[in-house]
Amino acid sequence: MLEPSTCLPPDLADRFPEGDLIAHGARPCLRALAAFRPPPGQIFCTETAARLLDAGLAEDFSLHTVLAQHLKGASARDNEEIGRDASGRRAVLSLHALAAALHRALAKASLGPVFEIESRTIPILAQADEAGVPVDRARVSELKKSFQRDAAIISAEIGTALAAPSLDLENSAQLERALVRAGLPVRSAADSALLKFPDHPVVRALFLFRKSVQLAQGCQDVLDLLGGNGRLGGPQDRLLGMLANSPLRQVLQAPPGRALVVGDAEPLPVWIAAAVSGQPSLLAAIQLGNDPHALTAAQVLERPPVTPGELDSGRIVNQTLIQGHSADTLRGELIQSGLASPHDCQEIRKQFFRHYPEIARWHEDCQKRARAKAPEIRTPLGRRHRIPTTATTWQRFSSIVSATLRGGADDVIKKTLVTARLPESALICGVSPTAVFIECDAVDASLVEGAWSEGLRKTFDELYSPEKVGVHGFEP
Repeated sequence: MLEPSTCLPPDLADRFPEGDLIAHGARPCLRALAAFRPPPGQIFCTETAARLLDAGLAEDFSLHTVLAQHLKGASARDNEEIGRDASGRRAVLSLHALAAALHRALAKASLGPVFEIESRTIPILAQADEAGVPVDRARVSELKKSFQRDAAIISAEIGTALAAPSLDLENSAQLERALVRAGLPVRSAADSALLKFPDHPVVRALFLFRKSVQLAQGCQDVLDLLGGNGRLGGPQDRLLGMLANSPLRQVLQAPPGRALVVGDAEPLPVWIAAAVSGQPSLLAAIQLGNDPHALTAAQVLERPPVTPGELDSGRIVNQTLIQGHSADTLRGELIQSGLASPHDCQEIRKQFFRHYPEIARWHEDCQKRARAKAPEIRTPLGRRHRIPTTATTWQRFSSIVSATLRGGADDVIKKTLVTARLPESALICGVSPTAVFIECDAVDASLVEGAWSEGLRKTFDELYSPEKVGVHGFEP
């Protein structure tokens, strides 16, 4: 097996030692292998290795492309023949040489520790894909109808406001004409165009409509992919993210006698921003186990005590501004999330960096690196993101910040997956960039919650100790 879901040709099976696996796309390959051979001892995924080596520079990681890029001993003609070989025999035979070449490249790039963690997570992720997250199908259907009703009510209200009762809000041309007739000089009905009129009641209603439609579609996507056993399996990052961090979370339902723990990893980028910048107030909140989004809502938005809606606003303020985005972007994120937007997001942005000056200094440091045309950025674990030579200064700055925060969060989650001490009844049944879903015996739920939280915090402390990150981050 080479590409996902491609099986190993039977006449080549004896070429691979029992207990070892070399594959391009090892995660789906493990699922395919589970039916007829023991779990492999060592795993070398050539796709994973290539992604680590070329992160930021490449988007195509098909086997044919990786062979052409990294197997220097093969001629262009050889690679072309491999690409045309439908049986996969030639490509399978090339995997040993490709793995050896990638192994040397990983060592040269000092990516060994990251590759080890990635390799150790592959069986865990494959198991999670196979297990699937338990979902209440009936509740999903109910929620879908509820979101559709909400969308219909909002649609009728907008039609009345625009004097166009038969208006189809999902027809961009119709909507644009109706908005122009109502005095809104929009150039299109796209989100970016509508955000130029953020305080107009029709625009706000349109974003609420689109949010309801999005949630209804999410429900439909879950129903379409839900197995006969009532579980959402396979790598479904987007849907698992919705199940963890949206109203869809209420459809999660463990079998009788079992519990489903959602290990939240969503605050990790804020933790990392606090660590690499050395921002004392955020670090103190994290050390005390307090929610950094609540701190931002209370201090920056000046709204203590914090309500659930204000907590969501604090989350969006944190997520948007630690990335270095503008006040206009912040306003758009708040409105598109269906939250009340402060009239002066520019003032909110000023207050954010007034309360968190070390993050502002870290951004300045990232800007200096961007102007100096830094070729790459690395996390403390060593994961790297390479920056194209053609990138603009803003693109470089954005890459440096995003790779630091998102790449670092990926490191923390994956290292925790392989090191967390979970009870025997625990089964990791879903993993997304912001949450880990763990099913367990009901009596073990509190143990699982504690083990995951403790493991996540311990990994974070190990990777982001002051000695490792220094002041304003680490050197690339």
